[in-house]
Amino acid sequence: MSEYPRKVKFSESDEFFDTFSPEEYDRGVDIDFEERENDLENEIMDMDIHIINVSRDVLMRAKLINFYDLEDEDLRDFGVYVSTDCGDLVKGDLIISMGEEDCLTLSACSVVNRLEGLTDEILVTLARK
Repeated sequence: MSEYPRKVKFSESDEFFDTFSPEEYDRGVDIDFEERENDLENEIMDMDIHIINVSRDVLMRAKLINFYDLEDEDLRDFGVYVSTDCGDLVKGDLIISMGEEDCLTLSACSVVNRLEGLTDEILVTLARK
């Protein structure tokens, strides 16, 4: 037998409690994901697309940041960006893909982790203003 007293007790009757109404759960405006996807496509279409071979070492040395860490007045809602010039990479470049991998939905940490499995020369697709 345990030296601690039992603190769990079960009720013989059912108890019911009120929850919040749908209005009380309302957290603001509904997000239109189709519209956000169209905005994303339009923003990328306004940028110049560059497809370049970049060494893995340059990508490892480049400082990659998430969209929410940008200190630019143009706020963006997605992506991993280059924050300093490094080799052929220019500050503000959006990394669209590396090799066959789409990078638009990845975090900066995930992009760096993916570099480990890639060859020394990587075909990188960038969007540049």
